[in-house]
Amino acid sequence: MNFSRRSIERCIITLTIFLCTFPSLSAQFQTVGRAAYNTANSTYTLTQDTCHIVGAVWSYAKADLSQPFEVDFELNFGSNNGTGINDGGDGITFVFHNDPRGFKTMGCSGGVLGYGNKNSCMSGISPSIGWEWDTHSNSILDPPLANGADHLMCIMDGDIAYTGQGDFGFGQYQNIGELENGQPHKIRITWTPGINEVNIYMNRVLRRTERVNIAGHIGTNMAYWGWTASTWGETNLQTVKVNTQPFPIELGDFYGEKFQDEVQLSWLTMSEINNDYFVVERSIDGQAFEAIGEIVGAGTTEDMQIYSFTDRDLRIGTHQYRLRQVDFDGVTSYSPVIKISIEATDLSTMAVIYPNQTPDVYNLLLKDSRHSHHLTIFDLQGRILLDTDLEGEVHQLLTHHWSNGLYFAHITSTNGEGEEQIKFVVD
Repeated sequence: MNFSRRSIERCIITLTIFLCTFPSLSAQFQTVGRAAYNTANSTYTLTQDTCHIVGAVWSYAKADLSQPFEVDFELNFGSNNGTGINDGGDGITFVFHNDPRGFKTMGCSGGVLGYGNKNSCMSGISPSIGWEWDTHSNSILDPPLANGADHLMCIMDGDIAYTGQGDFGFGQYQNIGELENGQPHKIRITWTPGINEVNIYMNRVLRRTERVNIAGHIGTNMAYWGWTASTWGETNLQTVKVNTQPFPIELGDFYGEKFQDEVQLSWLTMSEINNDYFVVERSIDGQAFEAIGEIVGAGTTEDMQIYSFTDRDLRIGTHQYRLRQVDFDGVTSYSPVIKISIEATDLSTMAVIYPNQTPDVYNLLLKDSRHSHHLTIFDLQGRILLDTDLEGEVHQLLTHHWSNGLYFAHITSTNGEGEEQIKFVVD
């Protein structure tokens, strides 16, 4: 396959954001309140182990929510966990927002985690959508967890109060074990536009999936993003360390070309790190994606790699394709979505007939399900065995009363745009 230098230069995109746009890590983020950067270990302190404080850290590079977004970081919630005098508190949030205060945005201290409103402090972050790792039991705000267990919950517009089941999963929570163990917890957050999906991994385990239109909620595709934390009477040293290592792959050209009865997908990578394999995914309705193929990756390499995959199972309509890249440790990334429009003239046949796994059943697949069709099936003697109208895409032909042999299916589109006769054998 030939790639011109122009196409490579023109179409280079990355699956993930690279946090090396600025000359140093400390120059990439704005600190607010008591937050501070620690050059010795390249971490941001969100709160010191002190009462009644709040801190926030915001990226200067906004997240473009029209594109895939991914960030890796480590959260350390301290070691005060209720085994002594100090029960520890209060927790950390990750937030997308469009608050008018921009990089200076910060909420209140105490149980609202530097994100929400509290008593006379009415500075909750809004409009926003975020996720809280809550480490302190506040009976008024928290879900009914036994013994005030640490939990992960989706939050919005400066409100972290538990309200039960809600839209997009808001108010739903998960117990996530003891966070205040003095150890870093590895977090990866991914955003996939088109389907508006957020995935949150903790210590390499997928813990939450949210379908939420963040851009629609906050009113822009360009979102501020970062972390907040706070303490009140109970305290902890709470920190975040942003992963500045290269992400798994740097994706170059990803495009599709349609030919008679097939779409050929091609992509190249400029470099790969621990890349196990790609899963090719397709959506017909623009909502649900299904895996249609798998391609082995190159592991770790700085050389350009070229990949391709052919989809021969086409329908009339818009096909959306994306790549799901999987690391050796099982963590995934997604490519942008590309769209290929399939017209009736792109297909050589209107329908396909093939055996079902169930005995004496054959499937009839109509490639254009936008219109109704008329089906007539007859045998070699011209006897009509079935004469019916069809709506939809997949239909079953029950052949247990038919003799083994050759049959003919005559299919016409009721809008007059197509007519076809298919031979098939029942055995």
